[in-house]
Amino acid sequence: MINRDRLGRIKKGVRLSPKTEFKKGQRISPKTEFKKGNTPYKNPANTGTELVMKGELRVKLSNGKWGYKKRIVYEKYNKTIHNNDVIIFLDGNKLNCEIENLYRLTRAELVVLNRNHLISSDRNLTLSGILYVKLLIKCKSLENMKE
Repeated sequence: MINRDRLGRIKKGVRLSPKTEFKKGQRISPKTEFKKGNTPYKNPANTGTELVMKGELRVKLSNGKWGYKKRIVYEKYNKTIHNNDVIIFLDGNKLNCEIENLYRLTRAELVVLNRNHLISSDRNLTLSGILYVKLLIKCKSLENMKE
């Protein structure tokens, strides 16, 4: 008989039978796994399909790869985006991917913007908050250079 606690869980350190015990490197359910290169039977989305995932628009780029539409639209009109950069929506609407609504920030600027609660649903207020944050960061860097 297997030693169990009051809730029916197996106690720590108790070994199961060799038939039911999980072994290192063993696949849990090989009957339900797909072999390499095979895809599940369903209608896969075509390249260029747009979906709302986690509140933001995403576009299918290739087999199994999805990208944010905001990044694709921004790169279409401007230069490439670096790893340290983020794209924000000026009016706060994550489905509005027009180029006038997108703005590129560094992660450091975004941290200060969020800490000071300067992102608004009004486009002009958010833009003025961004300019204020850039001024704060520049002043801070000049103070550090003096010391």
